[in-house]
Amino acid sequence: MKKEIATPGSTGRLLKRLQKKPEKRLGQNFLVDRKTALDIAASLPEDREDAAPVIIEIGAGLGALSQLLAARAGRLILLEIDPALASHLRQMFAACPQVSVVQQDALQADFDALAEGAAYHVFGNLPYHITSELAERMAGFQGWQSVTFLLQKEAAERLLSGPGRQNCPLALHLAYCSQGRCLFDVPPAAFHPMPQVDSAVIQLRRRPSPPTDLPWEKIEPLIRAAFTLRRKSLLNALTASPIAGDKPYWQQMLNNCGIDPQTRGEALSLEDFNRLALAVYASELASELS
Repeated sequence: MKKEIATPGSTGRLLKRLQKKPEKRLGQNFLVDRKTALDIAASLPEDREDAAPVIIEIGAGLGALSQLLAARAGRLILLEIDPALASHLRQMFAACPQVSVVQQDALQADFDALAEGAAYHVFGNLPYHITSELAERMAGFQGWQSVTFLLQKEAAERLLSGPGRQNCPLALHLAYCSQGRCLFDVPPAAFHPMPQVDSAVIQLRRRPSPPTDLPWEKIEPLIRAAFTLRRKSLLNALTASPIAGDKPYWQQMLNNCGIDPQTRGEALSLEDFNRLALAVYASELASELS
């Protein structure tokens, strides 16, 4: 493997040789801190069942992280939207048969298809403007075992649900299919060009089974209804939703579940929504049987 890229000097020389400037529209902030790159690569779960894992890297860029992942992968698939960087990556890994480069927008990629039916692990240094949409798409794929993202700290906190956090539908969806945690923070100096905000590395680990009694399809309508009117109380939001039930009905459902009707949806955990959904479906069943 060639000289490590994850240093300011190596990155600068490579960009000059490629006659390439970071493109703001693509959110290109290249990783130039060797320790951060090593720590991200080392976060590949050690308790995985696959000895030679399939790894997909989103936005491989200049290949700073790709170099380290290639040493750990049975097969490494590099996604890169920039034609110049995709060409660079093909040359860089020309002698590595386990590495393939796909020039494609990650928002259009079918990750399960790229892995050809195998379980896989995802890594990515994500631009802020695609974070939420990409995370939502990842929740819909079935084959990934872990997802490790380097992203703006604000976005990282928004994707992780838990006590004391202001939850959102996306964080709750991710909590349904995975267990997430923040691994470590990354300062602006770790990138070229330097962003104006701190970043963080988060990791999602696929759950062996959902943590709820009901499937996501049964819980999601309640979550969507609770967040439709964000400034309203949970009681008013549910009453105004398309889901059948007047205000006294929702008052009773929330009280039966031990949920304050005057709180907002963002204060509820996935377990809270699960309890509420169970109560709603139980009442509907009782109504059908009466």
